[in-house]
Amino acid sequence: MHFELGSWLRRRYSNLLPATYNLRNIYVLSTDLDRTLMSAESNLAGLYPATDPTSPLRAQPVPIRSRPARDDDLIGGGKPCPRLYQLMRLVLSSPGVDCIRKNFDTDFQYIHLHMGVNNVGIIEACLLLDVLNIEVT
Repeated sequence: MHFELGSWLRRRYSNLLPATYNLRNIYVLSTDLDRTLMSAESNLAGLYPATDPTSPLRAQPVPIRSRPARDDDLIGGGKPCPRLYQLMRLVLSSPGVDCIRKNFDTDFQYIHLHMGVNNVGIIEACLLLDVLNIEVT
């Protein structure tokens, strides 16, 4: 899927990106997780295919940079953000969210019963959905 995306990006932006990788044209930063690093590799393989048909490599090597999760304050989302927490409290206390809680109460109870998650709410259900979506793809 990421290889196809990289190939599409190559076709779409061929007028902007040269066919040969150059560090002045692109800088790749990923979270320090195998899944995201492999996605970046696959995407770049489609974006920068081999230019020499006799090369044993099917793509040009492109460096992917990452930082350990404990030091990643740019893209990993591991650092506390007071403004985010303030906005989340505001949204979660709104009347619309109360309606969602009531409509999905049986789902939250199911998650609690079958997964052992205490205090299941919208955020916990969304995090679970993220994990399940990642596993499916």
